[in-house]
Amino acid sequence: MTIHGATDENGGYAPETDNEYKGYRITYFDTKYFALPIDAGIFEIARFRNNEYTDVVITHTLDEARREIDLALQLRLSFEAGASTNAAKREKALLLGLLSAEALEAAIDRLKAEYELTVLMAEGSPIIADGFAVIRYPCDGRLKSLDLAAMPEEFMDKLKGFDAVICPYDNAEFWTDSHVERRASQLTNRYVIAHKDGSKRLYKGEEVHRILYNKSYLNSMFRYVPKLKGKTILEVGCSDGLVCDLLLNEDPVAVTGVDLLETIGCSYPDQRIRYLRMDACALEFDDASFDLTLSIATLEHCKDPFKALSEMKRVTKKGGYCYVQAGPLYCSPFGHHMFGYYDVFPWIHLRMSKEEIIAYSESKGIGTAIMKNLSVSAEQYVNAMINPGHVNGLRLSDYRLSEFMRSDDCLFIRYIPSFEGKDLLTEEIAEELADIPPQDLTAHGFELLFQVR
Repeated sequence: MTIHGATDENGGYAPETDNEYKGYRITYFDTKYFALPIDAGIFEIARFRNNEYTDVVITHTLDEARREIDLALQLRLSFEAGASTNAAKREKALLLGLLSAEALEAAIDRLKAEYELTVLMAEGSPIIADGFAVIRYPCDGRLKSLDLAAMPEEFMDKLKGFDAVICPYDNAEFWTDSHVERRASQLTNRYVIAHKDGSKRLYKGEEVHRILYNKSYLNSMFRYVPKLKGKTILEVGCSDGLVCDLLLNEDPVAVTGVDLLETIGCSYPDQRIRYLRMDACALEFDDASFDLTLSIATLEHCKDPFKALSEMKRVTKKGGYCYVQAGPLYCSPFGHHMFGYYDVFPWIHLRMSKEEIIAYSESKGIGTAIMKNLSVSAEQYVNAMINPGHVNGLRLSDYRLSEFMRSDDCLFIRYIPSFEGKDLLTEEIAEELADIPPQDLTAHGFELLFQVR
């Protein structure tokens, strides 16, 4: 079951063996899992880029890939069973009744052919179109103000068992906050954002949690950055394209995403987004090319963050904005970025050698969990995550932000360092890590926003 790999002639990661699951071959490639029907042949990144695969599942973990395959097969069987009566292949979805009655009815009309809908509405909301199941929650006011976490357990049970949760958005409200996504993540690992212009996007598995993370920072950015309709945007460190895709809600004239990953933009292709493999420290664009340049959770992976910031400034137009969020930094409690596996052992990467972490993983069953989720051994995982090519190992002072903010060609609007782990830093741990100042051990990251003059 282990996925092995080798270095190809271009220095990239080339998979050699794969997992087979219910007629699909699941291949790990450059941070993602690609599942293809076995008869489609071996996964090749060049064929993927050329859109030669008509049926491909892309996920963050092996478990997610299996769940998506299970759902696809379930829907296929349902479709085949109902083919004689022209039954549609539809997922069971809970539609959150967040809009006015008129707007909600329009959303239902757009979605009803694709989903078997149940609508969650506030008790006092007017009745909408017939023919749909409705779950009403006894409350006053709009459903949007509800806290699903505070609902009685017996009511929460009514909201479970759906294939997906759909949130219909008025585009103007999209950046207000992330509380709707937070509530939806309590119910499902498949979340659909549906906009009034008819566009929609499915987020699954880890993507649902990434929505929360990224929107919280984008919300912060949009407190200061004007609307981007008709503007040009560059995201540095775009990974699979999730943030580039979110920013299409602003109706920009063009979005560009850059990253070193071979799988850049793989999950969010769109003709309005241009994805380019490029080093953040050597952006291949002319000066003053973009109205907004941004980067989220990337600079902690950059070998020279000061150079990356300088490049972002260079390619931003006068009057344009640069927004950067970085973190978790290497010396913070979970700066190793091995989220979910070592949460009970803060600063494990600073308190143990890699060999000791691997041994600890095996003794605590963490290695088994890593194999189940990612199909790699603890040794492979730890060695891949704790190395300068993944996280730069720098402390906050090494980012030279004070020096950068002395630039006289920028108006610095916001600089907020963030801290994490003060309650975790016991006297024993502080003594164990005495060669690292406490302020570096708790410096999680920072937000920086400036306007180019």
